[in-house]
Amino acid sequence: MCERYITAGGRDSSLRLWKIVEESITGSIDCVALINDEHMVSGADDSNNINILDLADELLYVIFNKLNMMDMFYSLVDVNQRFNRLAFDSLCIHHLNFAIKHFDIHQYATYNDILDRICSKILPRINDKVNKLTVDPLSMEQILCAVHYPQLHSLS
Repeated sequence: MCERYITAGGRDSSLRLWKIVEESITGSIDCVALINDEHMVSGADDSNNINILDLADELLYVIFNKLNMMDMFYSLVDVNQRFNRLAFDSLCIHHLNFAIKHFDIHQYATYNDILDRICSKILPRINDKVNKLTVDPLSMEQILCAVHYPQLHSLS
């Protein structure tokens, strides 16, 4: 018989793994970061689990590049020093792409919270390294007025 599991997580960074057959907790997660409304990254320090912190920087770059930049900054910055170093690497931040592909008006409050945090806490830490900036009409004014971009050469 195949073992089945279900996870339950919360915005307080807690996550529990439940084994369906026994209806008991089989493990715990040490670190949870929300990527977007549908996905999260988690890690555990257990010999039976893969810990995201054990992955090579190159693999983490691949994961970060698959994420929407707003989600990456909002979810992974200030999780730990290593994530900060990788997220703020000049390879990642020379071109900030804040364009959103689709938008659900019901997510507007969450979007505004994310944008507020990025503009107040993250952009002031990286603004002098940004060469190219891609924004959408919804966030353009707030992103452009948040900080001065002395190295900005391209805006789209």
